[in-house]
Amino acid sequence: MTKLILATTSKPRERLFSTLGLDFVCEASGVDEDAVLNKPESPQQLARYLAKLKSEAVANRHSSGIVIGLDTVGQYIGGTTRNPWEETLEKPKSKEEVFERLKTLSGKIHYLFTGIHIINIDNTQVLRNIVQTKVFMRKLGEDEINKYLNQVPLCDRTMGYEPMASYSATFVEKIEGSPSNFNFGFPVERVMPMLFEIGYRIPE
Repeated sequence: MTKLILATTSKPRERLFSTLGLDFVCEASGVDEDAVLNKPESPQQLARYLAKLKSEAVANRHSSGIVIGLDTVGQYIGGTTRNPWEETLEKPKSKEEVFERLKTLSGKIHYLFTGIHIINIDNTQVLRNIVQTKVFMRKLGEDEINKYLNQVPLCDRTMGYEPMASYSATFVEKIEGSPSNFNFGFPVERVMPMLFEIGYRIPE
């Protein structure tokens, strides 16, 4: 039976994948995202690049199996139609940063890009992909943001909030794209076909 290895310590990703009933293990990649040099500027390229680093770091420790590397990066587009500006959203480091992040995203659209990098160690095949989800956030009051921050510990999600945790479940009006990417940072509807393509078979 082919061993599946998730190159992540993300509890939401682990919870989602466990619902599929497949045997797998999670393993920290050890990649320090803050220390990565020469990061690509675009969020799409950055998500792809970090997913690649994580997947390769874990694959290098094993002689067999399939490694799934994932990384989610956000993007906010502000300004006006004539003078837009872009900001890449990475994980906030403090609740103060989360507060400012949510104030910025309030009433606006932001995007989540998850890079997927899968390595079949046995046949050296590699598959890559990127998944986009467009998120429409309603207008938030500062009292609402503070209520959320007082309910939960610091969130390590790219957008600064857990989509289905406590009061933050009320923040988003709608999304366009992958629900599992938005909720878990793990677009399973894209990952499973890639696993089959790279040689994985569900055990009987």
